[in-house]
Amino acid sequence: MTKKDFQETKEPKEKKGGYTNYAIFADMLEFVYDYQNKRGFTLVDLCDYMTEKRKNECTRRTAERLRDAFWDLGLIEEAGKIGRQKLWRFCTDKKLGKSTALTEKEVEALFLSSGLLNTLCFKDEVKEFSSLMGKIRTAMMVEGTKEQAMTTEQIKNSIAFSFTPHVAKKCASEIMETIRQAIAGARAVEITFSDNTKKEVYPFGIIYGNDTYYLVHRHVTFNAGLKDPMKLYDLMSVVKAELKESYGNKEKIVQVEDIVQNPFGFSSETDCDVELKFSPNAAAAAKRYTFHPRNQEITDNQDGSVSVKFRTSGILELSWFLARWGHSVEVVSPADFWERAKQAQRNFEQNGCLQTVINCSVEGDE
Repeated sequence: MTKKDFQETKEPKEKKGGYTNYAIFADMLEFVYDYQNKRGFTLVDLCDYMTEKRKNECTRRTAERLRDAFWDLGLIEEAGKIGRQKLWRFCTDKKLGKSTALTEKEVEALFLSSGLLNTLCFKDEVKEFSSLMGKIRTAMMVEGTKEQAMTTEQIKNSIAFSFTPHVAKKCASEIMETIRQAIAGARAVEITFSDNTKKEVYPFGIIYGNDTYYLVHRHVTFNAGLKDPMKLYDLMSVVKAELKESYGNKEKIVQVEDIVQNPFGFSSETDCDVELKFSPNAAAAAKRYTFHPRNQEITDNQDGSVSVKFRTSGILELSWFLARWGHSVEVVSPADFWERAKQAQRNFEQNGCLQTVINCSVEGDE
């Protein structure tokens, strides 16, 4: 490298047709890092990125030279193929230094997540999280300073969670793993319940709730094109899961998150408009709550009370929540709210669970 090259690398300046070597390297590094958590990048991806970044067309030959430079430095490796195009990514045994260093807020968020999982009795997940945090602390000890490691430990020791009664999650990890494999491969799974009954279904996803988690599925008859409604099974009542050879349509995709967009808790009921009125002495506390993450509207009334409006379903779980407020809350609408809640309670006591049939469209349904 000549003295001139070194000066350009140390002090990047704009030039005709693009950037200096330093800026190109920085852009390339940013690009590779962005694709690290994806499938990997192709030369087409690199051409598109550099053309947009530099406001100047990046030819395939230029992209090849950039790739070769990173390859020669041992910074990237092959990550498979997509069609006939090779995929590339940052070498898994390389470190990106400051660009991937954890901030104190990120470390705290990780510990908070681990603590919440432990509070909700996700024991297997907590073990995995603990292993991850151990690796992170080790990496910080090796690459960082002693002060950084001490800060991480201080953050860990400063966090604790109070306990409230809830159902302990007892679905075996091997059952969950089988279901995940079935979802990923669009395969059927035969599940055995605690009463020894068996069902063969196509699983689409899992909904995690406060008291249990549910398997979103359709029976195998749906493979014949039947409009079978989506159903839910309480996974805590499943004692065995076995992969089957029958395959579903991989093009049929369920956005499981859409199922829980509106309900309060989980429910298959029809949505309704809810209006709550909190008395003046409870107004300040009520305003600290999120009653609905997407459509709630809070209004301060002249008498000091607070009105909260949102559209939801899940009358039973909402009534359980409102019972905590006693006479400090009034349900303005629907007018028959408490009658609905009593009926839902009777259904709950008879069935031992919430409603398990849901209406959900699947991409690919005819």
